[in-house]
Amino acid sequence: MSRNAFDSVGGLAILGEMVRLTAPPAGRSEICDQGLALMVKALGPSRGLMLLRPSPALAAVVAATWGSGGGEDLRRLGLEALERG
Repeated sequence: MSRNAFDSVGGLAILGEMVRLTAPPAGRSEICDQGLALMVKALGPSRGLMLLRPSPALAAVVAATWGSGGGEDLRRLGLEALERG
């Protein structure tokens, strides 16, 4: 559950910021890092993980992380959750 207040106005502001930060020439790594940082700002978790699956035939990869702690356990849990849908 979020520790921060979140509403539609704040959500739209974050989406606008995401569009601004991820415009070309931003690459995949920068977009993932910035996207996860904005989600953290909105939701307030102590740690986070962003996974990407380049195509349905390929395995998911860790694209960005936030915070400390969890390490391999957080990665494993994230991958398991993605596989389960």
